[in-house]
Amino acid sequence: MVPSLFMMQRCLFPGAIGCKPSFILVKRYNCSSQKNARLQDDRWIPTVGLEIHAQINSQSKLFSSAKNQFMAPPNSLVSNFDASIPGTLPVINKECVRKAVRTGLALNCKIQKTSFFDRKHYFYSDMPQGYQITQYKHPIAKNGYLHYPTADGSVVKRVKIEQIQLEQDSGKSMHEEGQVTLIDLNRAGVGLMEIVTAPEVSSAGDACAFLKELYGILMRIGTCDGKLAEGQFRVDANISIAQQKTKLGTRVEVKNISGFKHIHNVIEYEIKRQIRIVEEGGIVESETRAFDYETGFTVSMRDKEIKQDYRFMPEPNLPPLHVYDDSSVTSLSNPSSVINVDQERRNLPKLPADIRGHLIESFHLSFVEAEFLTNRNMENYFIEVMECAHNLNPTVVWNWIKMHVIAHMVEYNLSSIEECYVSARDLAALLLLLHNNEINAETAHLTFTTAIQTRQHPDKIVEENNWKMISDKETVTKLCEDAIATLQCTDAKALSGYDADKPKSKASKQAIKRVIMLVRKNTNDKIHTGVAKDVTMKLLNYKRTS
Repeated sequence: MVPSLFMMQRCLFPGAIGCKPSFILVKRYNCSSQKNARLQDDRWIPTVGLEIHAQINSQSKLFSSAKNQFMAPPNSLVSNFDASIPGTLPVINKECVRKAVRTGLALNCKIQKTSFFDRKHYFYSDMPQGYQITQYKHPIAKNGYLHYPTADGSVVKRVKIEQIQLEQDSGKSMHEEGQVTLIDLNRAGVGLMEIVTAPEVSSAGDACAFLKELYGILMRIGTCDGKLAEGQFRVDANISIAQQKTKLGTRVEVKNISGFKHIHNVIEYEIKRQIRIVEEGGIVESETRAFDYETGFTVSMRDKEIKQDYRFMPEPNLPPLHVYDDSSVTSLSNPSSVINVDQERRNLPKLPADIRGHLIESFHLSFVEAEFLTNRNMENYFIEVMECAHNLNPTVVWNWIKMHVIAHMVEYNLSSIEECYVSARDLAALLLLLHNNEINAETAHLTFTTAIQTRQHPDKIVEENNWKMISDKETVTKLCEDAIATLQCTDAKALSGYDADKPKSKASKQAIKRVIMLVRKNTNDKIHTGVAKDVTMKLLNYKRTS
């Protein structure tokens, strides 16, 4: 089997060194594929450890002033340092350090007051320096943990976070036909947080549940934008199988997985593949594999039987990285110039688990409903609606947010609820009209659409268009009585099928429908059909029993 090799053919660096920005051309050799495995056996115990590479949402890169931006022209955001021009030196981005500290605090890690950078040597086309600057031995945070709920919220599990390290991202390789790979170095040097878990996850479902919780935390605290299509949240999965909980099997690493569905499929496939090999008398090889998104298989990349020597060494061009706390920052002449861990802890927002708990406890939402609002940063909008109208059913409010507000945001490509054309107060007013039977569901939908188009208050829209329904029971009762009397005189058979003992039978429903239709006709469709239906049933029941 021939491993993936990348051989440099032509190199054009960016305008920073006097050349026009362009792709860098290299040669690629393909890997063989692996057939799918569909075997699963409860006797085998899978173990999964995860390495998450979360791109820090900073304005510039980790060690240079080059801009951090997606979809810029190829190789147009590459500084001399990113291109590994001799004589250039790294300068640490303070904002990247701050966001790594925030992430460590959110994941219950112990923040290291002093951490160090290392060089991890490997030669790859999209890493011009021939090494990556990382924190393999002395990371900025370690010994944390994360509690995460399973998919239905019925069980909460715990995974240990071994460490969080700051490091550089690599460039991007784009494989084209003809065994050619194009290299774009715009991403090279962008700040990454590598979050390493202990091998404590036992299924694909649990892995995805953990990653979704982690993803939500990073988004909530503002340290990663989490745009999966842009490679801002990538996962390496270390997977093994064994027949004893105390013993780990041979580890296989699957690299660079993006998207929760793909992560689930990769782990499930790899577990089945390894079980099939062992069941057929083979031996699982320690190797690095990649996920083929087209076939859904994992394919071999390189052998790990002989551990790769990355020749880690201290980074000589970066001093130790220091962070402080309340007790140590006071001794500094300029405390604002450093990162205070205690201040970052105080500035942390509420995390997803706390928000879900509040929604479930205070408004009796289900876990799924609370998770939906939390994942979309809609909890404050929901709470404001409830505060404006205390007597509304929380589930009704949640359903309107899901079916109408979210749909409106998607249609108009709105990035946050603050841009929504229908405020929480407007939605509360609309739902109160519906709750008080002043409008029906159909009119409520029309009012919501009109509010988006005109930016008017729902009360004004309903009043100006004369959309208020006749809903007071005294008036509705008189209208229904007149309709029933008219039908008895003109079409007695229309009501003959009504059965007070079976009000939901087809004949009973048809009789009620005839009454409602006549009332709607007599009121120019202004009757509230829900109220009219209840009143009609009571009148017909009374007439049948009297």
